[in-house]
Amino acid sequence: MTINEVIFMQLRVARLFSKRLSLKINEVNQLFIDNKIYDFISDCYDTYHCGSDEIVYNDVLDILKANGRLGLC
Repeated sequence: MTINEVIFMQLRVARLFSKRLSLKINEVNQLFIDNKIYDFISDCYDTYHCGSDEIVYNDVLDILKANGRLGLC
């Protein structure tokens, strides 16, 4: 694993959130920073790297919903 691979995954998932939830990328970025989602993706990269971005998206969405941080969906 390289840092570039992790960053690339984080960016792809952030863009997916932006598109699916109709949020500006800076809003998604702040949401991810405030909720340590970038850290989560980095910590779980070894598990996620063989799966799709959709899997990561769904897990992150579940985390945000469970923590009451996302009332949009």
